[in-house]
Amino acid sequence: MSGPALLCYDGSEESGNAIARAGELLGGGQAMVAHVWVGLAELLLHSDLQGMTGPMVEAAEDIDTADRDRAEKLAAEGAQLAIEAGFQAQPLVIRQEGGIWQTLRACAIAHDASILVVGARGRSRIASAVLGSVSNGLVHHAPAPVLVVPRAAEGPSDGPILFASDGSAHAEHALRTATGLLAARRGVVTHAWHSFEATTPSYVPVVSGAALGIARELDQMTGEDVEKVAHESAVVATEAGFESGVSCLKTERPIWWGILEVAADEDAAAIVVGSRGLSGISAALGSVAYGVVHHAKRPVLLVPPAEE
Repeated sequence: MSGPALLCYDGSEESGNAIARAGELLGGGQAMVAHVWVGLAELLLHSDLQGMTGPMVEAAEDIDTADRDRAEKLAAEGAQLAIEAGFQAQPLVIRQEGGIWQTLRACAIAHDASILVVGARGRSRIASAVLGSVSNGLVHHAPAPVLVVPRAAEGPSDGPILFASDGSAHAEHALRTATGLLAARRGVVTHAWHSFEATTPSYVPVVSGAALGIARELDQMTGEDVEKVAHESAVVATEAGFESGVSCLKTERPIWWGILEVAADEDAAAIVVGSRGLSGISAALGSVAYGVVHHAKRPVLLVPPAEE
């Protein structure tokens, strides 16, 4: 998809902050600021108003007119924020069809959006997920890369872009896609991996020595392979304008935790990760992507798999 950036704006501080951070990371460019309006009359009356007559219709039309006027003002407000962030932006008002994220997804497809930008609301006391329903729906089902900006990601950052890699073709696709979207700056390629030694049982004295020795050898070989693959990815990023280094991490914790740990150490401006999909009834995101986007305190660019 090669069209403009689609900046999702609902009038909240989170969505305004997302636009500002997107301007820094994307370096501006063409953008559409989308605001989805519900149509309060239909919501209240549980009807599409067809076939209705008399004062009820007039009242409903008045409500809809007021709703759309408010939506246009908010879209214009968001477009102004986008212009201030360096975008060449136009407001776009969309009437909701289905859920809000489904409406935004359809809009992205219709306009061939190259990227979607959305704010992620922080966890509330009773919320079951870190992301709000709109951002959660988009990261699972968007037809293009999604830049998710959490509430904690405030203020400009001159840190590097952290490219999460695991040596797969999907990770390379995410890296190449991201370097085509983001404004060039310093980059760091990270490959977090599990330690064999840390997960080898040591409570059986007879076998623990031999097992730990094998695990150490495996760790050494794996570490060398990981460094090699990460440096190859760094070359790709450098060729795209991101002078990049490598920061690999052997960890006992989940891989997503390791990626966030490296991001904190590097004070990364954003994290790039591929949103590898799962088949069947499993979650749409891979476990690493899910962990990163749900727990990051900095912007995360999720890149969906390449089309077959």
